[in-house]
Amino acid sequence: MTVDWTGTPSVSISAPSRAVRGSAFDVVFFTNVVPCTASGGEQGDSWTGQFADANEVISVVEQTAGTKTYTITCGSGAQTVTASTSVDILAAAPQVTLTPAYSEPIVGTPVTLTWSSNMSPCVLGGGRAGDGWTGTFGSAGSLTVTETTPDVYVFFVTCGTYPLTAAATASVKYGFVPAPTLTASKTEVGVGESITLTWASADGSTCTATGGSSGDGWQGNRGAGGSVDVREPLAGTVLFVLVCGQSFPASLTIKIDPPQTADPSFPPIVQLTANPTTAQVNDPITLTWTTTPNTQTCTASGGSADDGWNGPLSKDGGSETLRETLARRYEFGITCQAGYGASASATVVVIVNPATTTPSPTPSTSSGGGGGGAMGPIDVAFFLALFVCALWQRRRPASISERDRSSRTSA
Repeated sequence: MTVDWTGTPSVSISAPSRAVRGSAFDVVFFTNVVPCTASGGEQGDSWTGQFADANEVISVVEQTAGTKTYTITCGSGAQTVTASTSVDILAAAPQVTLTPAYSEPIVGTPVTLTWSSNMSPCVLGGGRAGDGWTGTFGSAGSLTVTETTPDVYVFFVTCGTYPLTAAATASVKYGFVPAPTLTASKTEVGVGESITLTWASADGSTCTATGGSSGDGWQGNRGAGGSVDVREPLAGTVLFVLVCGQSFPASLTIKIDPPQTADPSFPPIVQLTANPTTAQVNDPITLTWTTTPNTQTCTASGGSADDGWNGPLSKDGGSETLRETLARRYEFGITCQAGYGASASATVVVIVNPATTTPSPTPSTSSGGGGGGAMGPIDVAFFLALFVCALWQRRRPASISERDRSSRTSA
């Protein structure tokens, strides 16, 4: 039997114009002749190979950015057809930022909004009709708008083409009175450390302070300008807010670091040791003290007036060596201060004894006549031994023979 094949061989291929590196996308082909061979793309992307079906949907993942071309060849001999398509592989997912020059301007103040994206085109929208925030632009640019009535205006921008798009919004609040100035002496302090907050209203209106923490001295009614010292008792981030009349609110945040001690009342920890604790007159005595990092000042007390111990000491710890010239009991102390008025003390006692001396023996005279000098240690020991022997002789009990002799004499 003879078969005559009729018709025109055809093949079509489609894919998105853009895809993101590392993300899957589909490449689809249709044909009326088989088999088909896929080529192009990059190694390991699942595209290349042989296909026996007239249509296929292949999921492809590319690992490098750039333009990739995908080709499909179907049929055989005179009935061979080929089709190709290209995909722009992006290095990163679509993204866009939109930033206003001011977030709380006064009515009538021009505000420039700037956008930047890795996609194009970018379409603007929102704001107020007639303010100029509209149109289609490139991947980056800026426009200036001016609003004439107080309100919150929302501006947005969308960049890219479906399905790869990115969008961003920005809110600008227009008002009549600008926010007061509000500054802090420090932006990061430890628990209990003093912070000076200074403010001034824009139109001379009195102010209301909120935020902070209970009892820190910030909250309440304030004048048109001034400053106040506050102390925060807990670690964390503290927000201070100020509104003056009909103004925008002013705010700032202060980071409060935890104390360097576990004591909940935050006093410093101080230790004082002495080496030795028992000494003799004029012997060296070393006093050593240690403190915790939240210590601010240390003062020494005790000892004697001329040993050099009394007075300021290093807040970071240290040691001093001193000597005492009189024998007695000495008490050495140290007091250290931390923030928030907290303090801690430590004491140590040292006993100072008289200096030990060894007397020199006085030579005795061999002649019997002349007067002798003071007795030396050997002479004292000799006479002491005689005294003990005599006392023992007087107090020892009489022997049995002596008791018998005594009784017979009495009889």
